[in-house]
Amino acid sequence: MERYEKIRSKVELTRRTLQEASHRMQRHEELKQTIEALKEKAQKAEQERLRQVLIREQAEAEQSARAQKARDKKDKKKNNDYAKTVQSLQV
Repeated sequence: MERYEKIRSKVELTRRTLQEASHRMQRHEELKQTIEALKEKAQKAEQERLRQVLIREQAEAEQSARAQKARDKKDKKKNNDYAKTVQSLQV
């Protein structure tokens, strides 16, 4: 009977050990999935941030190009006015 109790005790200890190991493994997998989800979320957030920066830079470049075009147009008009003035004085 004593041998039976020893074996039973060892079996129970093994069962608990396996349950604990299974629980730890399950928890490990859950944490691993959580980490992966957080990494994906962070990567998407970084991509969105970079996309917003790119949009902002493109808008600034377009605004700068429009301003330069307006300055060029103004300078061209001044040059035309100057040329007309010089031409009228030469006549």
